[in-house]
Amino acid sequence: MSLSNQFWIITGGAGGIGIETAKLWIQNGARVMLWDIHEATLAQIANEIGADYAVVDCTDYQATQTAIQSAKGQYGMIHGVVHCAGILHTGAFLDMNPQKLASIITINMTGTIFTAHACLPYLIESGGHFIFLGSISAFQGAPEFATYGASKSAVFNLAQALRAELTGKNVHLGVVCPNFVNTNMLNPENRKAAMVHSKSVFLKIYEAPDIARSILRGVQKRRFLIYTDWRGWLIYSLSRYFAWTGYPLTMKTWRDAQRRVQ
Repeated sequence: MSLSNQFWIITGGAGGIGIETAKLWIQNGARVMLWDIHEATLAQIANEIGADYAVVDCTDYQATQTAIQSAKGQYGMIHGVVHCAGILHTGAFLDMNPQKLASIITINMTGTIFTAHACLPYLIESGGHFIFLGSISAFQGAPEFATYGASKSAVFNLAQALRAELTGKNVHLGVVCPNFVNTNMLNPENRKAAMVHSKSVFLKIYEAPDIARSILRGVQKRRFLIYTDWRGWLIYSLSRYFAWTGYPLTMKTWRDAQRRVQ
């Protein structure tokens, strides 16, 4: 499937996965508009890679709706949205600021709901694609990632429900389920989480271009679950078909990781 002459919107366009996805899309002939709240960085990146941009806060429904209507008026047809906007804060649940926890839900979940609600009518019209950014955290709750994992579980559940509701509408919904990714989200503060340092076969830190390539494969094959490699598939399969393994494997992985960082 060629992306030539297609118009795509990529949210979180000033962040690692968003940037690398935009670059790959442009290399494959697409026209891309980046959405983000960080205007100076966004403008610089858009200029460097040859994308358009709009300053959009996806947690503001009116702003999101206005931006998608503007894009429709400018480009005529919207072929896809990759919703990368999101945040991560790690730490023991009871030690974290409740407002910081709430911000994870607002940006990762409410932002996804607003973006999907505003954009999906245009993607149904074009027979296009809406790609959610999930996480392997959606499949099994991980210590020090409690609220982040909860937000991604909600995104996964939303995508499942919409996939059923929109059956027959010729729109493709996909959920990217990455492992750890070496972007600004995995900053020094978030890297304090023990799991990041695990040597478990289940976990790995990937680079943003790895995720972008997996998204492209998922789009080309119109897949619902989009994995970077076998690890995501394995974690999902264990959580679904061998759910009883989740707690003991999680505890072993976490304890081993804690010993590494002590």
